[in-house]
Amino acid sequence: MLWQAMETLVGSSDLPDVTAKQGLKDCFRSLDKVIGTLVTRSKLSVHKDDHIDSAVQLYLLRMASDICMVEEMTKFSEITDLVVDALESKCGLRILAGLQLVMTLVRHGSDEYLCTVSQSILHRTLGLIIASRRDDLIVELCWNLFTSWAHGIGDYARENGHPLIVTMECMVAAGKKTLPRRTVSQLLYRLQWASTSTGVLLRGPDELVGFMRKYFIAALRFDSAADRMSALRGLYYALSWERDDERESVYPTTQMTATDFTCISGVTNFRGLDTSWSDAKHVLDLSAAFYDLMRDFCTSHDFHGLGDSLHQLLLQDPRSVDFSARAISKFAGGKAPEEFALPFADWADTLRHCANCLTACAAVGHNHWQAIQILEMQSYILSNHASKAAERASGLVKKGDVSVPWYLYALAHSDDEEHLIQVFDAVRRLDNLVGAQEAPRLRRSAVFQCTLVAVTLSGLAFAMEQGIRERDEGEWTALASMLSLSGWTATEYLRCASWDGQYVAAMREAAIVVWVVTERPTSPTSPTAPTGLEARWRAAVDIHSRVWSRPSTPHFRTVVSTLYADFASAVEAMGDVLDHHLKTTPARSPGDERSDISRGDSHIGERTFSSKQLAAWRAALGGDISANANISWRHAPMSLLNPMLQLNNPVEMRKCGHCAKRSTLLRRCGSCRDVRYCSKDCQAKDWRIGHKAACVRVDV
Repeated sequence: MLWQAMETLVGSSDLPDVTAKQGLKDCFRSLDKVIGTLVTRSKLSVHKDDHIDSAVQLYLLRMASDICMVEEMTKFSEITDLVVDALESKCGLRILAGLQLVMTLVRHGSDEYLCTVSQSILHRTLGLIIASRRDDLIVELCWNLFTSWAHGIGDYARENGHPLIVTMECMVAAGKKTLPRRTVSQLLYRLQWASTSTGVLLRGPDELVGFMRKYFIAALRFDSAADRMSALRGLYYALSWERDDERESVYPTTQMTATDFTCISGVTNFRGLDTSWSDAKHVLDLSAAFYDLMRDFCTSHDFHGLGDSLHQLLLQDPRSVDFSARAISKFAGGKAPEEFALPFADWADTLRHCANCLTACAAVGHNHWQAIQILEMQSYILSNHASKAAERASGLVKKGDVSVPWYLYALAHSDDEEHLIQVFDAVRRLDNLVGAQEAPRLRRSAVFQCTLVAVTLSGLAFAMEQGIRERDEGEWTALASMLSLSGWTATEYLRCASWDGQYVAAMREAAIVVWVVTERPTSPTSPTAPTGLEARWRAAVDIHSRVWSRPSTPHFRTVVSTLYADFASAVEAMGDVLDHHLKTTPARSPGDERSDISRGDSHIGERTFSSKQLAAWRAALGGDISANANISWRHAPMSLLNPMLQLNNPVEMRKCGHCAKRSTLLRRCGSCRDVRYCSKDCQAKDWRIGHKAACVRVDV
């Protein structure tokens, strides 16, 4: 029936046939006339929401299959008016066509058009979401439209985030009692996606950003662990901190024994930490040895000797070798390498040159294999390319192999899930791998403790930065496992760390972050009450601030500080919005494992269909839609959207030779006539970057 209505529309209004390539070209040449005809035809419909109105949307959709056409269509306010009419109609197919059309336009629209969408269309999609009492195809398209719009307006939002932030606030306000719990979960997921992908909350005005931060904090009380992960990720990317590549290294500002610290501060309870040694003293001693080596090297230029010595230092502690500005001032007085007649311009290249020297020695019979690998991997880590070090280590570490703990330390910097699981597994099986007598000594070693820290932070980074790409239960299971393991290794570090350990506060923060997601805050005043996590964290922060130069993990320090400072006020401020949706996860059954993290994700997935249900929908779609008037097409699977909207047989188009846009309106290169372009700008750019050399003139 819809196809017949479209044929009627084309025939009665003398419109080009947009199912053919020539028809699309004709549309482009007379776009003003075509749009005017469609607007007039829609106004002349005898009955609002009849099939002709739907056919108008389908016709526009077919036009929008040509990307060059889309860029022109966004300039017509009449099309926006037609979409608004479609979204306000009662016809499900017309609404679906309108949503699909505006989503296509949004993907290629200008900033001006995206702002128009935020003012005239997005609030109507919110109305559609609120009006729906369950997930359906219209609701899914509304969410997808918001995601596409937020992605498109991201660059504009970085300069002027108000449209995106205001829209996010409107969506929060819409999430009150009227929305189903599952829809609220989808809302939270989309809002955190906007926060993480655009970074708009890092730059917006405090009065707007503060509202969204409170929303994410209060949403940590949801019964779904997946929702709490979304809320935490949204908050994480709504807070600014000093980025690692902009910071100096963390170094001790003083050294003392635990007894000395007690005399100074009055603190007697070190909460299970080892008071028999000082991590700050250990780092200062190794740093002094490193400075002496570098001072000697500045005069001797002995790359071989320095490489061997740095290798031995790194085997003791990865933190011992440091080429920060402060370290350079200590061993070189702030001078550049060329002032010592060294063959490199940056002190950070020292390790690479030492490795090259040892490689040359190895070629004549000396065995420096391990030293070369460790020096090169440390060079990657210090130059903010830790993933390259992990990639190198992945070829050196076999499953269950801890014979060279430093390799495991490098592998712990990976962003690959399998590599991280390999490190977690080695830590868990340490007693079996090295023996019960050797394991305690290895746990006390600085390399092992740094490995625990690195794998904990890498696991949390995996959760924060990669996380759930789709709301899929299988992916959530993997993410939940990563979070649990990160919390466990943080605790393992705290079991063997000294009272002034460099990463004690950081691992307390990591434990709090994991606890909030896995266990769920139940108090309206504190995210971790009554566990005592806050008291242990504050004690660790106090010690760290007295002994070390700055926080080891400023990002988690900012998150945890904000949680404790704003939790009570956020819960109170968002009571009207969220309290209705707070539920209690069912009590654990005897056979359950940590039920809140493994079963607290009941709202995570999107709609699913069995093979039998999909077959039934296809059968209904294969017949006459008008004969299935009792079927609500808004409940159909997303996979059938294109067939429903007659978009499953697109016109064949070519790609632009530079930007790869598909269009029927491409022009050939006038010389070789082999490559096509969508614009003179693309042709000029492609000519400069390579087509000039490849172009062979063809005589016509």
